[in-house]
Amino acid sequence: VREMEGLFISLMAQSSLNKKEITIDMARQLIDRFLNNASQEVSIEYIINVVTDRMNVTLEEFQSKSKKREIVMARQLAMYFARKYANCSYSMIGKKCGNKDHSTVIYAIQTVENLIEKDKQIREKDKQLKENEKQLKEKDRVIVGKDEQLKDKENKMSLKKKQMREKDKQLKEKDAIINKK
Repeated sequence: VREMEGLFISLMAQSSLNKKEITIDMARQLIDRFLNNASQEVSIEYIINVVTDRMNVTLEEFQSKSKKREIVMARQLAMYFARKYANCSYSMIGKKCGNKDHSTVIYAIQTVENLIEKDKQIREKDKQLKENEKQLKEKDRVIVGKDEQLKDKENKMSLKKKQMREKDKQLKEKDAIINKK
């Protein structure tokens, strides 16, 4: 129990330090690390105790038929972790998680996996948007550079036009002097 408490303290600390909300993926990574270091097999009861404790759900609520969001999420997470780490059948998991049917367990596991996948998709979309932003900034930089080059050329052309007007004026003055003679 102390190790799991340490795990959840680590999860909270990581969330606080990174200024990010705790996600299923973040919890999964920490639990993966924990379980890789643990030498004993994890029981369904242990998983249920840890999940109910950390999600502030009583064992009675967890075992009930309640459909409150936080209770359902606790059950689904416990079912997901039990399948992944306790290596038990769907029917055994369902029995330990409030006498649920094996199809409910399958659905719960799929729901958690979908949430994990959506989290990955959101990160991927964010990564793509950041990459697009970098590309747009680079294009803007290039455009600004070309815009500055055009302005320089316009300034040079304006200067040349001014010089040509001056020469034209000088030539007209010379023509006028020549024509007077």
